[in-house]
Amino acid sequence: MASGGFKLGKWVSNSKRLLESIPEDDRAKELKGLDLENDELPKERALGVQWCVERDQLEFNITKVNEKATRRNILSVMSAVYDPIGYASPFLLQAKKILQSLCRLKVDWDSDIPDDQRNEWEKWLKELPILERLKIPRCLKPKEFGKVVNIQMHYFADASQEGYGTATYMRCPSVGYVPSKLNPADHASRGLSADDLLTKEDWLNGPEFLHQTEDFWPCEDDSNDADSDRECEKEVSVSAVTMTDETQKNPVEKLLEYHSEWNKLKRSVAWWLRLKTILLQRMKGHNPNQCSQGITSDEMESAEKAIIKFIQRQSFPEEIVVLQKTKTAEMNIKDPCGTVKQASDKGNRCLRQKGRLTDLDPELHDEIMRVGGRLRKASIPLNAKHQMILPKDHHVSKLIIRHIHQLVGHQGRNHVLAELRQKYWIIHAGSMIRSLLKRCIQCRKYLARTGKQKMADLPAYRLRPDEGVFSRTGVDYFGPFEIKQGEH
Repeated sequence: MASGGFKLGKWVSNSKRLLESIPEDDRAKELKGLDLENDELPKERALGVQWCVERDQLEFNITKVNEKATRRNILSVMSAVYDPIGYASPFLLQAKKILQSLCRLKVDWDSDIPDDQRNEWEKWLKELPILERLKIPRCLKPKEFGKVVNIQMHYFADASQEGYGTATYMRCPSVGYVPSKLNPADHASRGLSADDLLTKEDWLNGPEFLHQTEDFWPCEDDSNDADSDRECEKEVSVSAVTMTDETQKNPVEKLLEYHSEWNKLKRSVAWWLRLKTILLQRMKGHNPNQCSQGITSDEMESAEKAIIKFIQRQSFPEEIVVLQKTKTAEMNIKDPCGTVKQASDKGNRCLRQKGRLTDLDPELHDEIMRVGGRLRKASIPLNAKHQMILPKDHHVSKLIIRHIHQLVGHQGRNHVLAELRQKYWIIHAGSMIRSLLKRCIQCRKYLARTGKQKMADLPAYRLRPDEGVFSRTGVDYFGPFEIKQGEH
């Protein structure tokens, strides 16, 4: 690095012999001017953790804390103990459990906490200074250990109703079930006091059986059943008289709600429909040749119809069934001349009982429910004669309105509604358009009111009552003035 111009500085080491070989200007600020033969090496920070360089140990520095018992102070004091490695996690879990109980009780951040939690908090604060006596060797390899031939890691994990924790030690390549009394991770999931944390050798150095051969390791108990474990039981909190079972959403609904633009949604559905077509062709033994082609306009139109069909069957299932039965009856009842008789009176009565779509006189065209009306003989496009019906407040309905609003250049409500009715009939579209236009950022910029400049004070000569009218006059006129030079 020195050859590339990157000179390292601020050197710190627990070896005084190594520090003597480093120029004093390249040492850390605390080591400059230090007598390496007589003075002790200072304490430094390694990745935020206090490091006693002289003893090569990681320590905890506990600062003065605010002892007022509130949720805010508890969180502040608990976060002040910086422990990214997790050596003090069993002790910190005790404070987290207090904070958990306060959150369940919905205690305000700056309010006094109940007496039970206050007693636990005061007890934890008294034990907090003991944490400074916890010393962790920085080097994982002990002195005089010799050459490392094989490194093996052993992981322990445990969980309780209040927390979960893991512990890792260099020893074993296999993983099995370890009883809680021999599992050091049990301390991280249930918590320890500061005094117990200093005396628990299995937490600091690993369980005793790791120091022995594998013949003395605990065997996995086949009788251990997760179904009978109390900690594996599911706990349901009921905050109302009735309980509701939330069913899993349909994957198609998730796809519709994932997109925030109408064209992107249609394009995504078009790709899925193409994949469906390709798979069906391959099942029949055909070799499709459109895998790498772009989405065509016909595929976009098919995707739009598929989306509309799905939404209508989710929002108007009963109406769709009635219209299908009515259409079947119309196809079966014909007069001798072959013309279709009007057999939809019964279906219309059923729709009138539903009440939602009575005025729209709905009918089915290609399995899509559209508005009826009296324009069947008009020579205009099908979408303009019979608009596709969509429900109110549906995510896709909002996407369509937002798309048309952008298409017409962020025009007003009436313009958007007129353009919308060329193809779609969204129930209560007027109120939906008004609501979406209020949240349109671009429209807010266009319709924002201009600010008014605050006028300066009137000059003093305009406020003198002793001067009459036209005491001072001025003309706002600029030259040049062209004059004629003559005798007069």
